[in-house]
Amino acid sequence: MSEVTEPVEEPTVVPQGEQEDKTDWKAEARKWEGRAKENFSAVEELQKLKDAEKTELQRATEAAEAAQRELAESKQEAARLRIAAKHGIGEDHLDLLTGVDEAELEAKAGKLAKLIKVPTTEEPQRKGAWAPFDPDEGKSPNLALNGDGIENALKNVLGIG
Repeated sequence: MSEVTEPVEEPTVVPQGEQEDKTDWKAEARKWEGRAKENFSAVEELQKLKDAEKTELQRATEAAEAAQRELAESKQEAARLRIAAKHGIGEDHLDLLTGVDEAELEAKAGKLAKLIKVPTTEEPQRKGAWAPFDPDEGKSPNLALNGDGIENALKNVLGIG
């Protein structure tokens, strides 16, 4: 193949005092944009030629590989959803369950299920990890605010009684 070389324009040397900015930047931008579009169309044409050169067997092989990848991804997602349902992990925590194989998913699902376990009536929710549980917390006493029960309780606490 013969190479076509474009003539290179030599810049003219102008003394500093006389130098003015005579460059038309819009024209320069249009010129480079045109070259980029030409290169893009050349790349597209090259890709079409490469695709045309592929044999029917190569196309079928690529399609089969893509189908295999999609099948593997679908199986992985199905296993993840099945394991999440088994351990009671809801949709809002599903993004936290990740793993390469089913054994890893099972192990992580067990840990995650313990962390997000919803308290039942038998196991009340605690305010902190170290706070003891007070079943009467937040309940109001049955005594009136001006009743003798409060006065007696205060006397007992203060030791006045």
